[in-house]
Amino acid sequence: MEGRRIVKSYSHVWRLNRTFYSFGGMDLPLPVSMNFMLYFIVAAIVMHFIGGLLPSIIRYIIIPLVVAWIFDQRLIDGKNPYQFIRSIATHYFVILSKGHKISRFKHYKTEKPAIKSNISYRIHRRP
Repeated sequence: MEGRRIVKSYSHVWRLNRTFYSFGGMDLPLPVSMNFMLYFIVAAIVMHFIGGLLPSIIRYIIIPLVVAWIFDQRLIDGKNPYQFIRSIATHYFVILSKGHKISRFKHYKTEKPAIKSNISYRIHRRP
């Protein structure tokens, strides 16, 4: 019974987590997921271009490890971290492109009604 889990839908069954135990013939000290490795490589490439003043060990190992660990956790506001950052970037892009702040949850008075015709609906009665 230790290895069994109750699965309420089959979508989790088909979502396979790929894990690497060795890379390039060299055994890794800890198993690394494919997402972690992808985040590490992308962070190392970004640090190569923007981290010119930092020492090499910080630029190519420590910062990419921290970024990959944070992005692999997937716990920020119920979203994947890259989706969270994308939504923040989209929000500020809209603010900068329109030139004003987005006003949400405010009531607006309009001169014309939004709907010109009556709304028809059907009532279903059970026999």
